[in-house]
Amino acid sequence: MVKPVVDFMQNYTQTPSRIYDLYQYYLGGGKSGVPNVNQPPAGQTGIFSGGQGGGGIGALQVGSPMMNPQTFYKQGYDAFLKRTQPGLFAKDTFFGFPTQRQDVNPVDAGAYLAAGMDIPQTQTMAGKLQSGVNKTKEGLSSILNKVKGIGPITGILGAMDRFSTLPQLDQQFIERAMGYRGPTIFGENTGGGYKDPFGLNVRSAFGNYAERVTKEANKMTDLLSGKITDKYQGMFDTDDEGLSFDPTTGKFVGTNAAAVAKANQMNKMNLAKYNFYTGMDKQRKFNKKIYEQNQKVMKKEVAQTQARVDRNEDNINKGAEKGNKTGTVNPHSKYGKSQGYTGGSHNPHTDTGWSGSSKSSSSKSKSKSSGRKNYGPHG
Repeated sequence: MVKPVVDFMQNYTQTPSRIYDLYQYYLGGGKSGVPNVNQPPAGQTGIFSGGQGGGGIGALQVGSPMMNPQTFYKQGYDAFLKRTQPGLFAKDTFFGFPTQRQDVNPVDAGAYLAAGMDIPQTQTMAGKLQSGVNKTKEGLSSILNKVKGIGPITGILGAMDRFSTLPQLDQQFIERAMGYRGPTIFGENTGGGYKDPFGLNVRSAFGNYAERVTKEANKMTDLLSGKITDKYQGMFDTDDEGLSFDPTTGKFVGTNAAAVAKANQMNKMNLAKYNFYTGMDKQRKFNKKIYEQNQKVMKKEVAQTQARVDRNEDNINKGAEKGNKTGTVNPHSKYGKSQGYTGGSHNPHTDTGWSGSSKSSSSKSKSKSSGRKNYGPHG
């Protein structure tokens, strides 16, 4: 069963039958009971037929800028910034007024950025007005709820979406790759969702695109260095040194010039796919490296900040102990616990926030005895 094309971002009226087809599809009406998000549309071929692959009206061809992983990811990252930090884009306004603003102070915003996290945003009055206008385009949930006789579709589809259960870094990678809605090697993207040049859904209810790019990179490496290399070695009766796939350059190399030229010419699409997913996998690993570095920096900064807080608190309690500050030593502070203070009650009007505490007698005697030297058998 081919997945029904139901674009809920358009203004045309959805019919109950089309929505029900979509419902049946997600319940298991697709091939083998599970929708295959990577299967090309009916009548179109995969990428390994003759090495060139692709097909369909408006299909991407080898050499398209979107097959460059850096170009693809940059478009996604720009779209991500537009969604999360609309103030950076002048056109994200409503009658000249910004639609969103940061919901945290500049210091906290810096902490979010250092952690690789999205800065919380809140709508301005202009944004709320714009949202009211945009409500004319109904979303999936509201439409499904209005269709009678289908059942609790919204809950089922929502339960199937596992995006929120993915690892945080994978979610971030996916969100930053969601920017391209153009054609794939199979033709026009009629569904309107975010897809990569080779037809994979970037944002999928069932899969994990972050993991998939790594699997695709490994699969293409094995295919090009194994089955395809053997094919062209056999075609030209070469030895092992005559032809090989170089994963560094992403091309076939070797001493047999004819075999090398033929293999590279006939596998342009396969090589493009290898280079794309290898580049995306490198981006994913780079993101992880930066995240881990930022985490180390943040932990160090938090520890330094906590140390300053502790020192200030200790100074306040030591001052109270000497009678230089109002209140008494707070028994719940680090210093108060180390000195054995107990009792008293909370008092917000004192420097220490506490009144009436005292040091126990056992703590006093222990403090005195700790000053004596120990002249034992080795003294």
